Amino acid sequence: MFRRHFRLGRLLLMCAVGIVSTSACGSLSNGPTANGTGRVVVEDVPGTFFIEPDDGVMPIVRAIDGARRSIDMTMYLLTDREVISALERSTRRGVHIRVLLEEHPVGSGPGNRSIYRRLEQAGIAVKWSNPHFRLTHEKSLVIDDREAFIMSLNLTYSAVTHNREYGFIDTDSTDVQADEAIFQADWNRTGVVPVDPHLVVSPVNARQRLLALLDSAQHSLLLEQEELEDRQIEQALIAAAKRGARVQLILPAKAAQGPRADGIRAVEQGGVEVRGLSVLYPHAKMVLADSRMLFIGSENFSTASLDDERELGILLANPHAIQRVEQTFARDWGASRPLR
Repeated sequence: MFRRHFRLGRLLLMCAVGIVSTSACGSLSNGPTANGTGRVVVEDVPGTFFIEPDDGVMPIVRAIDGARRSIDMTMYLLTDREVISALERSTRRGVHIRVLLEEHPVGSGPGNRSIYRRLEQAGIAVKWSNPHFRLTHEKSLVIDDREAFIMSLNLTYSAVTHNREYGFIDTDSTDVQADEAIFQADWNRTGVVPVDPHLVVSPVNARQRLLALLDSAQHSLLLEQEELEDRQIEQALIAAAKRGARVQLILPAKAAQGPRADGIRAVEQGGVEVRGLSVLYPHAKMVLADSRMLFIGSENFSTASLDDERELGILLANPHAIQRVEQTFARDWGASRPLR
């Protein structure tokens, strides 16, 4: 009886954040999901998936060059010359552009200050991000209110040449409107409570939705992450391994030499397979559960990222995206090595 109630409670949690199908949830309750929409989070989402450095910067440059009316961008780091030139070309064509930049990006030298001045000089509206958040680490663009780029990558040269990164060009109108509402609130430094069922938003729902995704895995978890610094996430990975899922985690090759060493040691002892990648820098923030539920976005597996920063990600079940992720992960796993 205890086990049945435990499984029921876990399924109810996954229904609440949209990790399982509506049919499964409907058998448990006559009410809507907790987000009030009654919609399923993990489903096929219309749009285009891309991977770096495989696809390069051109998907982003083409989209900026193709904008007709507006571009709203939130970016942690913006230094790529091709992207900046495309923004300048678009503003000369009469496209209304607004850019939110992080004023104090960690470990980035001069950061965004010179780019801020250059954008201003080009006539582009630019602001520092909302200081309410510890950092605005989000990487997104909304173009013409018709497509939203949701990404792990900063718009830097290294992101599209030396990093492993994932991105999605979302054309679901509800998602685009929700992303734009977040941008508008952050631009005006006001509050917003996103209810979109696909989006993973820090500090609003990211912890809940990512833990539920990890908890849903029964057979496999593939993860590429830059950071592992959160006890709840670590325990969820260990729990997945203990219930029989194969959990494979790729981190930067030098991750075990820094402050994350204790967490890495804990998950390894709990049955998680951990490897370090050096041929590319794994800046990605990706989770694939049971080859059917995919997360990508800007959220790191750190307490600060989930609870204190502005971040944006997406949950989807697009077969083409999942196939590409599985192929890419297999290649990266084969090129990686144990951290110890």
